[in-house]
Amino acid sequence: MIIEISSELIEEGINKRLIVIGRKAKIKGFRPGKIPSSVVRQHYGAEARQEALSELIQKSYTEAISEKKLRPVGQPIIEPKENKESNNFLYTAIFEVLPDITLKGLDKIKLEKEKDLIRTKIDNVKKVIIQYENNISFFGKSKSNDTLKGEVENKIKSAEKEIDILKEQLKIINIY
Repeated sequence: MIIEISSELIEEGINKRLIVIGRKAKIKGFRPGKIPSSVVRQHYGAEARQEALSELIQKSYTEAISEKKLRPVGQPIIEPKENKESNNFLYTAIFEVLPDITLKGLDKIKLEKEKDLIRTKIDNVKKVIIQYENNISFFGKSKSNDTLKGEVENKIKSAEKEIDILKEQLKIINIY
């Protein structure tokens, strides 16, 4: 993708950078913040240009991919291009793009693994219920059987609710 940055934007960016640099720069013979812009440009012009170009490249690249609705993968390779027609800055951004993928036949895919998993869970919970029911007959011989029996019955009810939830999930999967 070839992107062009106008020379006016570049010059504006350089000037903004030079102003910021001029406030903090220390050049022998001048007080900080009182250095003439021509002297700041002479000492820091190349640095300001590089920073301004870097920022403008990043901004223009982001705008260009948004405008063209591209989805790049990774960072681009930026290669400056020679522009003989104007003073504008041209560069080429080389990058890979995520392909457009359309999935077909999704309605034919069965959720067999999920069904099997839910069925296994139901079987396991049923085994736990059988174990609890066996415990109830054992607790019948105990002195504090009412308390223990009540706790186990609550666990059985909870397990039965879990089975109902799993069966609902199975029904939903069967719809698809």
